[in-house]
Amino acid sequence: MEEQKTESILTGELNVRLFERADDHNKQFIRASNEAAVKEATFVVRTLVLINGGAAISILTFAGNLASKSQQASTQIVGIANGLNWLTFGVITATVSAGLSYLTNYCYAGTASSFKTSLNHPYLFDTTKSKMWRRFGFVFHVSAIVLVIASLIAFAAGVIAVGDAVKHFAP
Repeated sequence: MEEQKTESILTGELNVRLFERADDHNKQFIRASNEAAVKEATFVVRTLVLINGGAAISILTFAGNLASKSQQASTQIVGIANGLNWLTFGVITATVSAGLSYLTNYCYAGTASSFKTSLNHPYLFDTTKSKMWRRFGFVFHVSAIVLVIASLIAFAAGVIAVGDAVKHFAP
């Protein structure tokens, strides 16, 4: 009888230690997710804004140089505006995707922080709230990916539109 009581106490203590370990791991994941959210958002914004914004600045410089050389060229520059619109759209979608990237990681951290804890294996259980956070995280995740792709497509469309406009310039 005493032996069973001792074994029960040891099992209980082991469960507490395993629970604490699982809980610590979950908290570490939450912290890491929040750090990743900030880093990813910063990286995405910088990269896509630099690509689209840099192209727009280059095109504006080119158009300004052309316009200063002749009056006729300034009327032909209007064709470049379509390309600039695409590049502007690329900057906007890149910025929104960065916000969505942050929200994605925020929601996944919300998922982890909404688990129900227990001293019995598996120690962390889904709740209605954790499932809701996970669904929102998934929606933001897919939306961010779609906008990143849209930003890259906008860059390509802008470059193509400007290229076509430049082809039609009179010598």
